[in-house]
Amino acid sequence: MNPEENSADHRPSKTQRKKDALALQILGEKLTCFTAHQLRKLPLTEVAITAIEQYNLLPRKHGARKRQLQLIGRLMRSCDYEAVSLAMELVSRNDIHQSTDLQNAWELSEKILTDGNVEINTIINEHEHLDRQKLRQLYREYCKGGRAEQQKIRSKLINYLASNLSE
Repeated sequence: MNPEENSADHRPSKTQRKKDALALQILGEKLTCFTAHQLRKLPLTEVAITAIEQYNLLPRKHGARKRQLQLIGRLMRSCDYEAVSLAMELVSRNDIHQSTDLQNAWELSEKILTDGNVEINTIINEHEHLDRQKLRQLYREYCKGGRAEQQKIRSKLINYLASNLSE
């Protein structure tokens, strides 16, 4: 037999092509949980991003979402499965890391606002790159301010801690 005649043997079987299409559809379904900003970070075509965004706008009746998922799966064929999967993992991991930093900043700000200078000194000992003067200034403003002012100052303190704790 001639090797050129057996080129059909090197093609994936119909079953394998269906499995690959289903895997792309499942990947597309996972992508529907991402925000528009996160989708733009992924190596996807603009058409695929638009289809994913439209999926979230569809009603949950009459199979509309199922048909849209099939479309997303078809559009995903033009994208690199491995690259998209890896980028999805990195974006998810980055978002989890950012939410953990924000949670830590919120906890530290609550400690500062309840315990004052004692807690500021403890935090400065743990995180030497933080500015003691800035923390004390925010704490004093919090103590002097009214209820509306206190919310603004609390937000400033959380933002300051979140941006400087990640360094």
